[in-house]
Amino acid sequence: MTVRDRPAPPVEAAPTSRHAEHLAEYSFQFDVEAARPPHPVRRPAEGERWTLAQTLQEVRLRSIDVVEAVGGLRVRHAHRLPALAAAVSEHQRAVRLWLRLGVGAPARGWDDETWLRWTWLRSAPPLPHPAALRPGVSVTDWSQFMISVADQIAAGPEAPTAAGLRRDLADLFAAHAVLDVPAPTVWRRARAA
Repeated sequence: MTVRDRPAPPVEAAPTSRHAEHLAEYSFQFDVEAARPPHPVRRPAEGERWTLAQTLQEVRLRSIDVVEAVGGLRVRHAHRLPALAAAVSEHQRAVRLWLRLGVGAPARGWDDETWLRWTWLRSAPPLPHPAALRPGVSVTDWSQFMISVADQIAAGPEAPTAAGLRRDLADLFAAHAVLDVPAPTVWRRARAA
């Protein structure tokens, strides 16, 4: 009998914990070649001013805890990310609205700022008729405008109408969004006598 003909010795399984046994039925193979979805907005360089889109994207991607306090919004562990903490303070009113609306991750490659404006527009009551976008341009049929905006959102940020959509959403947001949300009431427990 040669080495090739010998049967392989039985391999004893290493003792596993119950967590490892539970995970044994799942496949954990990752495709290294798989393309990762690009971030719609590049991260600012050192010393650059953060835009609202960059701030929202960074808070969402890093799962940063932003706490609403009486004095304003605060980033937990701000000492680790001082530039982001400063950007949250700078864009505090829009970030507060973003948090209050519970805006999720943007779809179809849109940036977080445009997605905030689209989420706000969908949740806002119809604006007064006619709603002025800019001098000489106003919305007279609200339902038709919303259908048009939804179609342009579905077309994605590469569509030829994307720049105009961003401008229209920015104009409506600047003119009609209520960003001055009152600070939360702080309740203090009475001390026991």
